[in-house]
Amino acid sequence: MLSNSLKVFFRIFNLKQFRLFILSTILFLQIYLIGIWSNPSLNSILAPDSYDYLTLAGNLFNENANFRPPAYPVFLWISSLIGNIESAKNIFLMQLTLHALTIYICFLFLNYLKINVVLAYIICLIAGINPSQLYHISNIVPEMLLCSIITICWVLSLFFIYNSGNFLPIPVLILIGIISGVAALTKPVWLLGIFPILISILLLNNNKKISPQKISTLLIGAHFSIIFFWNGINYIKNVPLQRGKTLTVNICMASIRSGLIKYGEGTAIHEQLRKNGNLKQALLLNGEDNQNFRNIYASLSWEQRYDPQFANCILQNAKLEFTVSQLKYWHYFFINRMFSPNKKDSFIKFPEVGKRLYVVLYSYFYRPLMPALLILSIIIMIFKKKYRPLLLTSLAILVYFSIVIIMFSKSQSSVMRMRVPVEIILFICTLYPTMDLLKNYLYKK
Repeated sequence: MLSNSLKVFFRIFNLKQFRLFILSTILFLQIYLIGIWSNPSLNSILAPDSYDYLTLAGNLFNENANFRPPAYPVFLWISSLIGNIESAKNIFLMQLTLHALTIYICFLFLNYLKINVVLAYIICLIAGINPSQLYHISNIVPEMLLCSIITICWVLSLFFIYNSGNFLPIPVLILIGIISGVAALTKPVWLLGIFPILISILLLNNNKKISPQKISTLLIGAHFSIIFFWNGINYIKNVPLQRGKTLTVNICMASIRSGLIKYGEGTAIHEQLRKNGNLKQALLLNGEDNQNFRNIYASLSWEQRYDPQFANCILQNAKLEFTVSQLKYWHYFFINRMFSPNKKDSFIKFPEVGKRLYVVLYSYFYRPLMPALLILSIIIMIFKKKYRPLLLTSLAILVYFSIVIIMFSKSQSSVMRMRVPVEIILFICTLYPTMDLLKNYLYKK
């Protein structure tokens, strides 16, 4: 009877599919268990802005915190409903599960592209146990949720491109737009994120039956319909939204770091710096994220950093200076290293030399290897057509995301956190072409 059951099983799943199922399951469990090992207490860390998200998780229309977008508070609320342990532990486990599931989806997709199964496994494992990702899984901030949403949006976009829109093209395009809209409601950095996806699909789409106009309408329409739907709910409920508060703070702090406080004479933040004795020091800042800027930053409360009048002065009188000062640090998005799990019980019973090697190897991968491999991937793409769809789509997202982050980040050090949402894409598009070519070369030898 058992042998008959096995025969039926193998008819349903041929050996190749069964192997893929086993490997993908092992990958998921590996990432999940290593994630638990990195934080065995399952505790979540509160960042300064975590309190706003937790406030909204209790009341999505709370006027004191509604300058934060709604998707992550909804995620926090859902996590509080699952399981019998306290909410903070639920948040960690939910974020870890979502991260492992995202890597699982990436692995299946790479196999859909007929990438060598072992190579796909290695790439996904390297991306999945990245210290930066494991560190942020335990933080109550929206970066890891946004990472999963953007990565799934990226996978669906590539799926549409690779099958030439032959599989349910309209539902797939609408789904991409909806997921992209949810990403925009997770963090405003993705507000225009549908456009790099749209550009890559328009450039790479081989299905002549679907017009560019139709693709554009479906993607942009679905993306912004989600955003308008949320705005409509707030309008119906007559909720006064505090729009752009975080963006205003970032513009103010970035302007001070760039030495542009001279344009803010008469504003509240200029007066505050004069009162606390930091004005002269602020006038000497030149854009570097140094100790002088950090001292000034620390001397201001959150409310003091929020000065719409000063932000408007910069945008009206120093727009070019602000833009140049920010973009000259664009490369920091690709060369900054990362945070790593550093709790006392992280990787318990793992030799200290092993912990240090784990962090050091990834640190050196982030810098200098990752920027070099990204440049190499671009060169490979020019000469090898098979890599173009994946790399062009990845680069479109990375260029958009990195420019927006650098333009509106208060400091270069904050990029380590802000880069998290696209790190899985960054790992895959830097590792895959080089490792694939190396595998082919060794195989021929």
